[in-house]
This record gives sequence, structure tokens and C-alpha cells, in this order.
Amino acid sequence: MRSCLICDDHAILREAMAQTIRKGWPNVIVTEADDYPSAWSEATANFDLCISDLFMPGSDPVEGITQLRNLQPQMPIVILTGSTEDRLMMELLALGVRGFVPKSSSGPVLKAAIDLVIAGGKYLPPGLLA
Repeated sequence: MRSCLICDDHAILREAMAQTIRKGWPNVIVTEADDYPSAWSEATANFDLCISDLFMPGSDPVEGITQLRNLQPQMPIVILTGSTEDRLMMELLALGVRGFVPKSSSGPVLKAAIDLVIAGGKYLPPGLLA
């Protein structure tokens, strides 16, 4: 059975991400966190995937994601964000983040990004690839 940690400070976005995940993984165990300290606490368990926002209470984005990475070095992390800051995305890629999905994307795009990341690839928005 697969498991996914969803981190976002907006409940409606966590719910939408969980629905998208459940479409691809019907029996998935979804755990939610609404800030970085909660995400770090939950990340003591092993997850097959983490989907996280960047800007949440409790930490700045780089430190927040670095701590998640330190707690679970093998856990693939996909960032779902409204930020289009290339420098920040490049810094997070160097930390081991495996994907960036703009919050303006559709559910099928998020699902495709997740499938690619789980298969060992990286998903980057077209603008970052340029």
C-alpha cells in the first residue's frame, strides 16, 4: 500500500491534492500537514511521496524543504506552488526536489508529474526548462 504526505497551509488544496492522489492510487494512505513543523513531525514515518507547498507557516521554503529532505532522504518531493521564482526552484532542485507543479495546473498534470517522479524522473514546468 502506498502512502503520501501532503503539506499545504490551505485545507481546500490539501483536499484537492488528496483526491488527485486517490485517483491514481486508490488505497493510498494520505497524511496531511498544514505547516512546516507538522510536516517535519509527520515525516518521521516513511512515505512513498511528499507533495508540498513552499510558503507555509513555521519556516522559510529552503529550510522547510531541507528539513523534510534530511528527515527522509529517499522520499520523492514534488512542490506544488504558485511561485515562479527560477532561482528558488533551482536551489531546491539541488537539494533533491524531484518536481515542481504550478498551482495553476490541472489535476491530470499533477497526476502526470507524480507518475514521472515515482518512476524516477523529474518534472519541471516548461518555463524552467527554457
